[in-house]
Amino acid sequence: MAIQDVIQLVVFMIGASLNGSIMLILLVHHSELLHSNYLNRRLMMLIGACFIWCVQRAVQNVFVILGMDLVGTNWFALTSNLIVLLLLVSNTNLAAERYFLLRAEGRSRYFVTIYAIFIVIAVSMLVEFVMWPSIDEVHPTTLFGLQVWIIISSISFGVASILMTYFYGSAYRFTATQLNLNPRLVTYFLNDADHNDPEVVHNARMKLERKVLSQCVILSASLIFCYFPFWIYNIVFAVYGGYVPGDDDQIGWSAVLILLSLDVLVTPCLVLALNPDISKKLSFWES
Repeated sequence: MAIQDVIQLVVFMIGASLNGSIMLILLVHHSELLHSNYLNRRLMMLIGACFIWCVQRAVQNVFVILGMDLVGTNWFALTSNLIVLLLLVSNTNLAAERYFLLRAEGRSRYFVTIYAIFIVIAVSMLVEFVMWPSIDEVHPTTLFGLQVWIIISSISFGVASILMTYFYGSAYRFTATQLNLNPRLVTYFLNDADHNDPEVVHNARMKLERKVLSQCVILSASLIFCYFPFWIYNIVFAVYGGYVPGDDDQIGWSAVLILLSLDVLVTPCLVLALNPDISKKLSFWES
C-alpha cells in the first residue's frame, strides 16, 4: 500500500459525495434546473462523468490498499480512459454551450462534430487496449502501445484545451463587444435609481466584464491545471522508452496522479461557486 493510493481514495470518496449531491439536486429539481436550461444539462453530463469516475477509482484504490488482486486490470484501465475522455468532452461542451447561449450560430454542427470525434477516439481506445493490454490500470504496458496511447491522449487533451479556451474567450469577447456597443445593457443589473448615473453605470460595466473574464480564465485553467502535468509526464515516459529520468522512486508519477484526481473536487467546487441556482438548493441548512 502506497500513501498515493490512500490520498486518491480520500479524494475520490469526497468527490463522489460532492458530485453525487449535485447530481441529486439536479434530478430532484429537474423541472426547474434542467427542463429548459441547456447549460445545466451539459453540467449534468459533466458531474455525472465525475461521479462515475469517483466510484470506479475508489473501488480500484480499495482493492490496491487491501492488497487484493484486481480482476480485470485492463478493463479498469480502459474504463478510466473512456471516462477521462468523457470528462474532456463534457468540459468542452459546457464551454461551447456557454458561448452558444450568446450566439446560437453553428450550435448543431458543433455538437454533431464533437460527438463524432468522441466516438472515433473511444473506439480507437477500445481497439488499443484489446491489442496492447494494461497491467498498471492507466495505459498500455508495451512501448508501442504506450506511444499509440500518447498520440490518442494528446489529440484528446489538445483538442479539448483549444476548444475550451476558444469558446470561453469568444464568450468574453462577445460580452465585452456588446457592452461597448450598448453600455446601457448593464443597467439591467442596477437599481432604478442608478440607471442615469454615468459613473455607477461605468463601474458596473467594468465589474461585469472582469467577472466574465475571471470566470472564463478559471474554468479554462482548472482543466489544464489538473491534466497538463499528467500529459507531459507520460510524453516524457514514452520518449525515454518507459521511464522518466530522475523519478526512479515514482514520486513524480504519484504527484501527477493525485493532481489528475483533484479534477473531481475542482469541478463540483467551481459549480457551487459559479452556479448560484444549484448552490442555493444544496444549502438546505439556510432554509
